Amino acid sequence: MVDTKKLEELASRLNKASDEVNATLQKVQAKLNGMNIGIETWMLGVPLFSQDMELALDDDGNFITPFPGATTKADEVYLGYAKTSEGWGLAIQRKEVYYGTGTYININRGLEEVGSYNVGNPEPLLKASRDIRIEALGQLQRLIDLIVSTAEAAIVDIENARKLADEL
Repeated sequence: MVDTKKLEELASRLNKASDEVNATLQKVQAKLNGMNIGIETWMLGVPLFSQDMELALDDDGNFITPFPGATTKADEVYLGYAKTSEGWGLAIQRKEVYYGTGTYININRGLEEVGSYNVGNPEPLLKASRDIRIEALGQLQRLIDLIVSTAEAAIVDIENARKLADEL
């Protein structure tokens, strides 16, 4: 007979900890939403999750890919702050990213990104799988820092456009 007592105890602790994860994420999201920032911001280049996928080959042994130079691809999930089907909040975006001999280096993978595209629309982080929500905790400070710098840049653009309009 299999002893599941330890697993049951771990599941109970994990569920309790997961409730704390949700409470933390909800608190951060409520604070951000209360500020009415409304500027979409993504932590690109630092995926919460990445799974390598094989590229198919054609009859001549060449990779079948929409991006020249790609030799591999990955399904990746990124953290951001964006408008989803449920309104503004912490969000995830699924991407299919192609790597090979391009011009943009992804320092986490040691490969060059040659192209990518979004898979679907942004989704609420609070509805993502537990492992993704837990991973997101480690990127919250960097996301908030990025939101700050994005908002600062937006203010500069707005002020510059106003000055330009006044000078016309």
